[in-house]
Amino acid sequence: MADNVSRYFGHSVRWFVALVFILLVSGQLYASPNSAAKPVKAADFSLKDLDGRMVSLSHFKGKVVLVNFWATGCPACRAEISDFIAMHKKYKSKGFEIISISLDDATTSAGKKILADFVKRAGITYPVLISNNAVCKDYGGIYYIPASFLVDSKGNIIKRYIGELKMDVLEKDTLPLLKR
Repeated sequence: MADNVSRYFGHSVRWFVALVFILLVSGQLYASPNSAAKPVKAADFSLKDLDGRMVSLSHFKGKVVLVNFWATGCPACRAEISDFIAMHKKYKSKGFEIISISLDDATTSAGKKILADFVKRAGITYPVLISNNAVCKDYGGIYYIPASFLVDSKGNIIKRYIGELKMDVLEKDTLPLLKR
């Protein structure tokens, strides 16, 4: 009897822990800061693009920006690229930008070439920057990818997304910011 009880509760505890984890993570998926809370300022950064030029978030001051952390080996990251390209093309003239921060190892010439070839094949039209530890830390630690942050024209993080971001969700969240 005691064996059955411990098996039952052991199993239940694992399910409970799994459920709590799922609820915590899902609460982060499309969570926006509390409207009464003070806005969270997006950390500025300066990172190199694939041509070696420094690009900063502050270069996009006054625009609505999606800061996206990703890697070429991540299936969910690759899946959202076509929506990002379409979104960038559709709303760039209205003040929307995407900054893509690659977590791929592009510190070697071979790694940089792999990333550059991927970007070219994918047809990415927005800036692709090479990450460093500091920018990941400044954005709360990037533990899961893709991870994206929607930054308003005043430089405040409005939404954080963990997991694949679909165009309809991004569009719904971005359009009100472009009208401000």
